[in-house]
Amino acid sequence: MVRVELSQLFSDPHAARRGGSGAELRALAASIAEHGLLSPLTVRRARNGYAIVAGERRLRALRLLGWQSAPCVLVAADDLESRLMALVENIQRQDLHYLDEAEACRAILREHGLTQEELARRLGRSPSALANRLRLLKLPENVRAALRECPALGERHARALLKLPDAGLQLDAARRAAREKMSVRALE
Repeated sequence: MVRVELSQLFSDPHAARRGGSGAELRALAASIAEHGLLSPLTVRRARNGYAIVAGERRLRALRLLGWQSAPCVLVAADDLESRLMALVENIQRQDLHYLDEAEACRAILREHGLTQEELARRLGRSPSALANRLRLLKLPENVRAALRECPALGERHARALLKLPDAGLQLDAARRAAREKMSVRALE
């Protein structure tokens, strides 16, 4: 465990998690203010400081609180290992959106030359589960955006949308499913 100045910490541009609401971040900051930082950040050395491996939201909350430094676990990891560790950490927390996970997996496959089978093994997933998740990226970006906006539409809803022949129908069906709070069966 090391203590690192926040000014020396920077985000990984390949982080799986995208965005996050201001309200959620303020709630996290309030929790840290009340209970302290329960989990240290995980970092690796980089040219100009330390890159976040796990703990991006915690870092942002600490900055909101005005902290100057944070406890960190320093790991020796290359780009691939760092990205895998970050993705596994998010999967284990179970709150990473399934489309964010799919995009992170696709990026790792493209940039590091792993096979789907190897990546599935390293993530603790079955190859078929990973293949199904990656298939969701065939949905157009506007349909994926609609799915992200409605947490009630899960991965099975998204797979049902793949059966429709064009993007317009997929988007209309996603919006209707969200509006009417459809079950997967009803959407199918």
